[in-house]
Amino acid sequence: MGTSLERPRQAWDEVLLLTRDLPEKVPPRRQLVPWVAELRGYVTDLVQDVTRAIAEEPDSYDRQTAQWLLDRVRKVLAAEPAPTDREAAERAEDLALSCRALAGIHERQRRHGAGGAHA
Repeated sequence: MGTSLERPRQAWDEVLLLTRDLPEKVPPRRQLVPWVAELRGYVTDLVQDVTRAIAEEPDSYDRQTAQWLLDRVRKVLAAEPAPTDREAAERAEDLALSCRALAGIHERQRRHGAGGAHA
């Protein structure tokens, strides 16, 4: 992942804005599709970066938590397309939150380096 997370932040913020009124109000799928496509690319890159970084994480709790998140994100990425607009919006929201969480781990690793990731 490049050094800047500005664009991924914009993408996850936009999705979270669009989905903020769930479940009462479901955004049209067409509004989510471009952001979800963009997020999928960022999340795929972050999964690779975080996978490499946690291999050297000395804190087993941090490593296990990151591994749980990675496993969950891989399932989100592998999921079949959502059959309804509501499910598509919920998955988009999940992807945005996952991207934000992975970015947090990635940034912490960059700041502290492998082997010194404690905040």
